[in-house]
Amino acid sequence: MKKIFTTLTVALAAFTSVSFAQQDPQLTQFMHSKLIYNPGYAGTSDAICANVLYRQQWVNFPGAPKTALVSFDMPLGNLPIGIGLNVMSDQIGFDKSLFARLALSYKRQVGPGNLGIGIDGGILQKSFNGAWITPDGNNNPDASIPGYGATGSSTVNANLNKMSYDLGFGIYYGIANKMYVGLSSTHLTAQDIAANTNIKFALARHYYLVGGLYVMNFSQVVI
Repeated sequence: MKKIFTTLTVALAAFTSVSFAQQDPQLTQFMHSKLIYNPGYAGTSDAICANVLYRQQWVNFPGAPKTALVSFDMPLGNLPIGIGLNVMSDQIGFDKSLFARLALSYKRQVGPGNLGIGIDGGILQKSFNGAWITPDGNNNPDASIPGYGATGSSTVNANLNKMSYDLGFGIYYGIANKMYVGLSSTHLTAQDIAANTNIKFALARHYYLVGGLYVMNFSQVVI
C-alpha cells in the first residue's frame, strides 16, 4: 500500500463589517495552531501540545507587519476537560495589539473522534504610537495618527495604550489522522475600546469555519 498524504484546509474569516476590516492576524500555518481561533480544540488531541510561531512580512520595510504567537493546550488528567493558553502579539506601523487568553473546553468521545466545546477569556491590549515616523524621509510624525497634535508641532498622548477584556467560543471535532472540522467566534462582546472621546477602536466579532482531510490510502498499481 502506498500512503498519499493530502491536506485540504478551508478557513473562512467573514461576516465582519467593512468599516472594521480584518483585526485578527491570519497565520499561514494556522492548521498547526488551531487553539488561537477555536477554544474547543483545547485538549482534544489527548496530548500536551505547544506552538511557537513568528511571521514577518516585507522585511526591512519600516513598520512592516510582525506577528508572534505562543500557544499551549493539554487534557486535564482523566477529566473530560481541556485547558489552553494563547499569547499573541501583532504589529503593523504605529498599530500594535496584544492578545492573552485562557481556554477551557469540555470534551468527550463521539464516534471515532473527539468533540470539544470551549470558551476562552482574557485581555486585549491596543496601543497606537502617535510619534511614529513615516518612511517618507521627512522625519516628522504622521499627523493622521490618533494622538498627534493638530498643528503638527507636538504630540498629545503620543503612546496611547488601552486594555479590555476578550471572550471567544468554539466547537471542534477531530478524528486523529483522518479529519477535523470546527466553528468558532472571537471577540464575542464586540466592545469599543475608547482612549478618549475622540479616539475609539471598535472591536469586531469574527467567525471562523475550518476543516481538513488528512490521510487517504490507495492501492499500489503495478503495470
